[in-house]
Amino acid sequence: MSDSRDRVMTIPMGEQNSNELALFEVSSHRPLMAYVWAPGTLPEVVTVEVHPDLESGGAHDFTTLQSGRVDVDLPAGKVTAVILTVAGRVRFHADAPVAADRVFRWLAVSHPSW
Repeated sequence: MSDSRDRVMTIPMGEQNSNELALFEVSSHRPLMAYVWAPGTLPEVVTVEVHPDLESGGAHDFTTLQSGRVDVDLPAGKVTAVILTVAGRVRFHADAPVAADRVFRWLAVSHPSW
């Protein structure tokens, strides 16, 4: 049986970072496939960032997620599939403060055999 979690992540107007999502809340400690629906209007470049720690602080900062040595970004009006195997946190980061709230839908699916 698979397990899925549906969340909303928002970059508030005037900010560059979305709310954070602790991956253990959606992954049951298994690798997961996340589908991210980006808003239709998105003039900023928005990337997926991950942090290895579950709590704030720690020795690391949020870092842009890459796949095949390419930054994982979220193009306007598209659904992007992201595979995650870390057990920390994820957020979305805009390259500039956003002019209006940018609301993303996050649907994560994990499967016991993964």
